[in-house]
Amino acid sequence: MRVQLYTDGGPDGARNQALQQDRFGDVALPFYGIMDPQTGAVVDKAEGVQSVSGFTRFLASHARPSVVIGAAPPARDVCRLCGQVVGYKRLL
Repeated sequence: MRVQLYTDGGPDGARNQALQQDRFGDVALPFYGIMDPQTGAVVDKAEGVQSVSGFTRFLASHARPSVVIGAAPPARDVCRLCGQVVGYKRLL
């Protein structure tokens, strides 16, 4: 399941930033964390702007065999403002 928290503003920004610090020990932006869905344990984390291929590798390295990650479209990149992968929406 994908979850997106805004930590740099909005009505829940301060609370989300505290959650990120508590759970991952980091408040970097952009920040990506992977947690075990059964235990809630942090499996891995990455920070900073990622290339599409680097971000895809990060996700794929933790995918369970039943989870398929679609290929990212070519010539897309990570938004430098929000950290989102631009145009990449296929996580199955």
